[in-house]
Amino acid sequence: MASQQSNSIQTLLGAEKDATKVISEARQYRLQRLKEARTQASKEIEEYRQSKEKEFKAFEASHAGASKLSRLPLTKRPMCSVRRLPSNTRPTRTRSSRNCSTVSSS
Repeated sequence: MASQQSNSIQTLLGAEKDATKVISEARQYRLQRLKEARTQASKEIEEYRQSKEKEFKAFEASHAGASKLSRLPLTKRPMCSVRRLPSNTRPTRTRSSRNCSTVSSS
């Protein structure tokens, strides 16, 4: 009976070692998959960032200098806005309003 118990204990210890080995391999496989997923996600994020950066540069280039008014200094812009008032409230012509007329006529 003692030898049967010894064999049973040895069988259980062997099964425990096998289970520990299987669990360890599963953990390693999971860690490897997580590292691969992080790497892949980083690549996708960088590709997306580059594509959005390219879109932004194209948008920026297409809208740069789109308006002659946007190139005027801020001090000249209000006089251009005043020129749009009805004729009975017309301001006197000043230097800045002459600049507006040259900008708006081109």
